[in-house]
Amino acid sequence: MKRWSFKNFFLVCFILLGLFYPFPTVGQVNYPTQPIKILVGYPPGGNVDIGVRILAESASKNFGQPVVVENKPGGNSYLAFVTTMDSKPDGYTLCETGSLKYDCSVMFDKVPRKVEDGSIIACYFSIVHGVAVKADAPWNTFKDLVEYARANPGKVTYSTPNAGGPTHLAMVMVGKKEKINWKVVPYPGLAPCVPAVLGGHVTAIAGLAGVHLEQVRAGKLKLLTITGGARLPDFPDIPTLMDLGYDIAVSHDFGLAGPKGIDPLILGKLRYVFAKVAKEEKFQDFLKSNNIPFTPMDAEKYIQYLKRNLELHSPIIEELGLAYKK
Repeated sequence: MKRWSFKNFFLVCFILLGLFYPFPTVGQVNYPTQPIKILVGYPPGGNVDIGVRILAESASKNFGQPVVVENKPGGNSYLAFVTTMDSKPDGYTLCETGSLKYDCSVMFDKVPRKVEDGSIIACYFSIVHGVAVKADAPWNTFKDLVEYARANPGKVTYSTPNAGGPTHLAMVMVGKKEKINWKVVPYPGLAPCVPAVLGGHVTAIAGLAGVHLEQVRAGKLKLLTITGGARLPDFPDIPTLMDLGYDIAVSHDFGLAGPKGIDPLILGKLRYVFAKVAKEEKFQDFLKSNNIPFTPMDAEKYIQYLKRNLELHSPIIEELGLAYKK
């Protein structure tokens, strides 16, 4: 029989030590003991609302407590964000977040909020938008729409889910480059933008994405261009703005965050659970079926991404005259 070596003896001791004194694991904290609330800055039925609800439903099973989604539209989706950031940092009030929230801070706050002013959990998906018109509209390409706007100053209007949001900024930049005058009609989220164009209240929609692309498949809307950097898998023939010669590529990132000062153990558990449920089949199926890219970024990477976007967007917001008037 082989003699035990010191290495084997040390291994047994290590295992026994682990049995009597378990090593710390993610989430070893008495949390949650009550329902968790996630504020969504958009009306029900939009891509963000549905995506967050799927994450919340799966997270509820992992936490053993309900994760409740509450819609709180207002202030270009900023109301839900500031309500969360100003709440008690106990881990029971969270919100969907993204680059837009910090852009809004440049627009609405005398002293813009910094990314460090909150507790970032992670990023889970990005929405790539498109510009569309009614199916029976006379324009078959984005260039057609631009030429019509040039020949009819002020006559073209477009709905957008957020004033100062990615698609609004993209349309403004196109307008400046083409020296055309078209007018934005902002709505509190994407859901009400669609009936606005279908009902003829606006000429186009700049912000069609996700579940609302079903209107294109159903033949009710005509997709003219994509504002993101890559074409959509289900619509490979629709060019991006970059394909059309514009140096513009914008998308709408979404993640979760809470107020500054959440206990590190609670924050660690939130990050762990939501990272886990974001990989589950139900959420992944939602993304794939709606042409929404899965763009996971952990807290560290997402913080850097948000900071970089804020540095890029702030000068544009200032130039467009959308920044807070000091």
